[in-house]
Amino acid sequence: MIGTLGTRRPRPNEEKALRELWQQGFPGEEPYLECYFKNRYQRTETLILEEDKVPVCMMATLPMITVEPDGTRLEAMYLYAVTTREDRRRLGFLETLLQSADMVFRAQKKDCALVVPANDASRAAFEKGGFHDAFSLREFTVEDLPETAAAPVLKPAEYRRRREAMLKGHYYVSCNTDAIEFARKFARVSGGDLYGIGRDACALAERLPDGTVLIKELLTDPGEEDALIAAVAAAMKAKRCVVRTPEWLCTDRGEVRPFGLIRGYDRVELPGEPGWLGIAYD
Repeated sequence: MIGTLGTRRPRPNEEKALRELWQQGFPGEEPYLECYFKNRYQRTETLILEEDKVPVCMMATLPMITVEPDGTRLEAMYLYAVTTREDRRRLGFLETLLQSADMVFRAQKKDCALVVPANDASRAAFEKGGFHDAFSLREFTVEDLPETAAAPVLKPAEYRRRREAMLKGHYYVSCNTDAIEFARKFARVSGGDLYGIGRDACALAERLPDGTVLIKELLTDPGEEDALIAAVAAAMKAKRCVVRTPEWLCTDRGEVRPFGLIRGYDRVELPGEPGWLGIAYD
């Protein structure tokens, strides 16, 4: 039986309830929960669905920009930490919250919404809500890396400059310096950071529980990928890296798979080609 539902922003005294929702939806990720609530959480960026005045579903809504190959920029909202209380799942609550979010985004004149689904069930729910595949990534593993000089750590503003230079002319999600700073803080939870070599090559890396380095975003000119991978591995003292790049890099390596979904508003035309999301806090 479903009680009375309503969508609203959280109240000042509801952070504890939202933390509990996060822990149920993403068990084992408490360090990232603490990082989010310490560095990014804002009530004005959060939507909750309540049942009988109790929060049962939540999402963070983080502003970003999608950039088309011709330079056209669209106002986007990235949906993050989307989860439902464990005992109230499979009741259509996420679909209800998405419908309310649609109305909010339209009122804010947003062009589209983006999300990286946590699993197949959430992907199906988002697809039911009008989202479709739009962002892909190429992923491969590199082991026994050669010794080389460690890549220097970059400040968020410099990383953003390099990132914009590397992605110009492609379909991608642009992040401002604050968004990149938050990604850096997330990476630092596991001992990672923002790195770069040369003039524009850059990478965002984290460490997985087994010690493997996950390079969540590797951006270089074609042919320079191995040098950056080795330099990041040297900086993080790793011998094994899982690497994510845009589909158009390293075309002879790894596999391409879907990553993020998108939903356009008010007859906005979106590119048909796979784009690059990269910084997704996943």
